Amino acid sequence: MKKYSELRDTERFSVERLLPLKFPLSIYIETTNRCGFRCRYCPLSLSDYAKIIGESRNMSLLEFKNICDSIQVGGRLKVLRFYLMGEPLLNPHLSEMIKVACQMRLAERTEITTNAVLLNGEKSREIINSGLDYLRVSISSVDQSRHEYITQTNIQVEHIYSNIKQFKQIRDGMGRQKPFLYVKMLDSLNNVENLKFLQMYQAVGDEIVIEKPMNWDSFNNHDLLRSTYKEDKMPDSEGMYPYPKTVCPFPFYTLAVNVNGDVTVCCVDWNKGTKVGNVFEATLKSIWDGDEMRDFRRMHILRKRTLNSSCANCQFLSTVPDNLDNMSESKIKAIIGSSQL
Repeated sequence: MKKYSELRDTERFSVERLLPLKFPLSIYIETTNRCGFRCRYCPLSLSDYAKIIGESRNMSLLEFKNICDSIQVGGRLKVLRFYLMGEPLLNPHLSEMIKVACQMRLAERTEITTNAVLLNGEKSREIINSGLDYLRVSISSVDQSRHEYITQTNIQVEHIYSNIKQFKQIRDGMGRQKPFLYVKMLDSLNNVENLKFLQMYQAVGDEIVIEKPMNWDSFNNHDLLRSTYKEDKMPDSEGMYPYPKTVCPFPFYTLAVNVNGDVTVCCVDWNKGTKVGNVFEATLKSIWDGDEMRDFRRMHILRKRTLNSSCANCQFLSTVPDNLDNMSESKIKAIIGSSQL
């Protein structure tokens, strides 16, 4: 198994060269929008979150299978991710969903991201047997008091550590190499805590990483990072957004399917301001090729993203190296049509 960081860094491709794509390279499926944590860096912690997103629910297995059929019509993906806003392990059908997707060969690789609170022995065996390729675990803090402050729970950091350690022991005991175990912690901006995390998990995960934070789409000017780090110490914005650009690349190769079937173009668009359709009302292929999607891409190409509530203040586009700022006129016409310029 390749390291997760190698998938991101050493296999980058020229996005512009591939455009226009007949179908997205990656799709996120939100199997649940529920979570036991209320992490301060996550929109779930906002007081108006429930009002904005609507019903809190799990996706049914039948709904998921219908989405899989829709993906299969469009074509094989580079990556299928079983997460968006919620904690995936809260969906009792998650392992069966992964197994279905893997049996249908919908993507070159599959991933989930979890907080590992529910990753007990039984869940671990289910996930290992599902065919999942990459299991990403998000650690909020290895300091108990800071962990409680960030997640707004009293879950013990040792409980999370024990679950992750047990997962690897079970996987290795079964003679399996996957899922690859990628354990990440949001940069604490404290060298002592960062080192403690690295030392604590170095023998547990397959890859251990300190990740830079981000502020989601900054919808309504919500500053989640300030809530997380408080006033006295904030992360360096240049380090968080190392690839400044004006045209967001995500609408050109990504889709996200929310738990109610709403299709958006970005994984940080928690408020669904980039909605371009609903998978239970139209096929993903027709949405990908549809007028709303084309108009959305046109908005970005013409540098008018401030017209969209989710895109107006978003800096997430500057977290990836893909850059479409200088596309040729012929490429733009191929993507949105000459009549749309």
